[in-house]
Amino acid sequence: MRHSPLTLQRLQNLTWVLIYAGLFGLVVGGLARREDNLLGTLLMVAGAAAAVLGVVLIWVRSRMTHEAPTPDPRGRG
Repeated sequence: MRHSPLTLQRLQNLTWVLIYAGLFGLVVGGLARREDNLLGTLLMVAGAAAAVLGVVLIWVRSRMTHEAPTPDPRGRG
């Protein structure tokens, strides 16, 4: 199945948002765990899950193909 460049770009943006937000959640969870063990653990688990999902989306994106540009029927370009 071929995908449009806009779809691929959106997936790529979502991938990196999930990875960076997940890593940030891991760090914040580690710091919060000093004060509230449950909250810190929840933040760390959610951050790890988001980062893992981002890595999985890198694999998904690598399996997607670009949509071939349609040739001009008039023979130009």
